[in-house]
Amino acid sequence: MNWKSIGFLAAAVAFGVFTLYSGGCSLDDTIQVRVPDKVQKDTGADPKVSLSEAPYVREQYVADFTRGLSQFDENYEDAIWFKDLIGSVVDSSIPLIDSALQGVPGGAIILSLLTGLGGLYVSKPGAKDDMKKKVDEAWDEATKEAERLIREGRNAS
Repeated sequence: MNWKSIGFLAAAVAFGVFTLYSGGCSLDDTIQVRVPDKVQKDTGADPKVSLSEAPYVREQYVADFTRGLSQFDENYEDAIWFKDLIGSVVDSSIPLIDSALQGVPGGAIILSLLTGLGGLYVSKPGAKDDMKKKVDEAWDEATKEAERLIREGRNAS
């Protein structure tokens, strides 16, 4: 082991640290912290920040996340309130309609048919997109199969 070169290396490191501290730079400013992509996107931070800047980036991210979460919670509560309102309106109107249709011949059958027809047109959000995606996938698969059959027909002749 060459003790002389190790001594020079230690002296160089010590001199570098002394120079950084005397220039007003702390060790926290020289050590870099990698910032995850999501935090970069949400806060606008650089891909790497110094150890002294990291707590501020973290606080900004937590504040943004908390603000977004509280807005989401408010929207969720509003949606639940709206669902409960619609449910109560429907629950209170069905007995009124039912009592009105009792005087009409075949009123119960008409109510059942109308309810069934209404159910046909109610779909989950995003169901049309899922159906379109399935149709597109089936079309792509059928096109590939047709191309394969055409190639086989050309090769056979």
